[in-house]
Amino acid sequence: IRVEQWAVNGRPVYRIVGILWGGPTPTNALQIRFRSGEPWVNVSDCPRPETAAAWTLWSHQWRPSEPGRYEIVLRVNDPAIRTRRLDLFFYVRLVDITDT
Repeated sequence: IRVEQWAVNGRPVYRIVGILWGGPTPTNALQIRFRSGEPWVNVSDCPRPETAAAWTLWSHQWRPSEPGRYEIVLRVNDPAIRTRRLDLFFYVRLVDITDT
């Protein structure tokens, strides 16, 4: 997972970028959250892979409400799809935001 900071109309916008690996069932039901207890939201740009053997790049635009430490966590919103690494928080990333 990569976090990029961009300026849009003089305000910072963060772009979170990652890879959705293939699996037995192609999906684009990826969700993200930034703090425990916050609601999950759909990743803003997550194309469905064409085949189960493929992967795809995803990205999400984010404007944090305040400076602080955030924990980026992902999940697939489909209980029929096995997501062992996501379930074990293998891809969790911490990011410190100083500019909102």
